[in-house]
Amino acid sequence: MRTKNTIWKSTVVLLFIITSQILMIQNVQNEQRALTIVKKNAAVRGQSNDYLNNACISEAYTDVLPGATLVYLQQKCNGIDLDKLVQVSAFKNETLISYSYRRLDLNAVSMRLL
Repeated sequence: MRTKNTIWKSTVVLLFIITSQILMIQNVQNEQRALTIVKKNAAVRGQSNDYLNNACISEAYTDVLPGATLVYLQQKCNGIDLDKLVQVSAFKNETLISYSYRRLDLNAVSMRLL
């Protein structure tokens, strides 16, 4: 009797884990694909190539339920990640549907560092 309960509980837990993984986010395997999508939509957000050259993908994943790809773009200055300056963009079919970010004027920062 105890063995049947253990098997039953293990089966329920395993099904829960599998179901939650299917419904939750899935990692985008190729960060280069995420960067390509960001560059493709850069003009919509008013971002220059300089901004994109001073940034890196900190996280990218696809949310299965809405089918949206979320990209977290970390701003850098002189190769150093800037804390709390992350742009969050949502794309569907490689088209920008939402974004939120703060930018730091890197020219002003560079002048202060000199």
